[in-house]
Amino acid sequence: MRKKLKTLNREAYSDISTRARELETQLEELQMELLASPSAELVEAEGELAQKCFEVRKAEESFYNQKARTQGVQEGDMNTAYFHRTEKIHTHKQQITQPNIKEMGRVAVDFYR
Repeated sequence: MRKKLKTLNREAYSDISTRARELETQLEELQMELLASPSAELVEAEGELAQKCFEVRKAEESFYNQKARTQGVQEGDMNTAYFHRTEKIHTHKQQITQPNIKEMGRVAVDFYR
């Protein structure tokens, strides 16, 4: 089950920011084409592509919301430079650079009491 979920996650959500940018570029190109020569087919295609773009952006925001522990991103702040900086700081704080022998001893003693 875990492998299937990892595969689904990789296929559906890997590099989601790049896919969102690509969809927005495609949407802009389609809109330029629509302005040049309007047609019902292009209007329909634009609607479908806009919906896909919206869904991918929502998935991207959900991804960042799940990854972030900051209130700004949880409120929908898509400033990814800010997000990545705060995530980097958070990750750095969580790292164990050197074991604290006294603390490890205290935890072991407390566990067996």
